[in-house]
Amino acid sequence: MYTVAITKSGQMTLPKELRIFLGVDGMGHVTIEKLKDEVVIKKRMSDEEFVAGLDAIRKKHGASSKKLPDAVDAVRAYREGKIASVNAEYAEKYT
Repeated sequence: MYTVAITKSGQMTLPKELRIFLGVDGMGHVTIEKLKDEVVIKKRMSDEEFVAGLDAIRKKHGASSKKLPDAVDAVRAYREGKIASVNAEYAEKYT
């Protein structure tokens, strides 16, 4: 278990051991998921892992691969803060 301080602006530093464990020692990104009564920090999926996951879903459900690049672009824009949320069209098609 680790205890970390949170600054006035809401920033915290992950201990080095956890950064190494997550594979983000140095610059990187993590995802933070709020569950019922806990918060989980995970290594963010790489774009390549994301595309592979979408491709697996596409193959499983027989979806067209022509829409795949659009979905990837939407997720990248969301991650980069260019849009506030991924368009509902993508949520319906890809989730």
